[in-house]
Amino acid sequence: MRKLSEMSTDECFNALVALAEPGENIVCDEKIMNVIGKAVDKKGVSRIGMLVFGARKIFGLLPLVLMEHRGDIYKILAIMSKDGKSEEYFAKQNFIATMNQIRSLADDRELLDFFRSLGRGGKSEQ
Repeated sequence: MRKLSEMSTDECFNALVALAEPGENIVCDEKIMNVIGKAVDKKGVSRIGMLVFGARKIFGLLPLVLMEHRGDIYKILAIMSKDGKSEEYFAKQNFIATMNQIRSLADDRELLDFFRSLGRGGKSEQ
């Protein structure tokens, strides 16, 4: 996976334009924001309690992201692939390879900051 910081300005601009739609679809999904937005009162909560809380958030997000935004994930992977692989390629490849590629993207601070900035705006009514 390419990182935004490794791209030329022109490549980065093209990638950001292409990433805007699938990224906004995910970060502006109200169901996802409802799962992420639930806060916990950390007072009196044990470390195990916090781990359980985090696991519940992850398991709450999985069906939303993997079922409702699968195409967006494949699109993001295709945009960020080093060798121009298609969305169909990512849909058919080995699951572990896909998870490793997603993990690689999750390590790109600039990419994550871009997605966070999309989530601050809110999606317009259509």
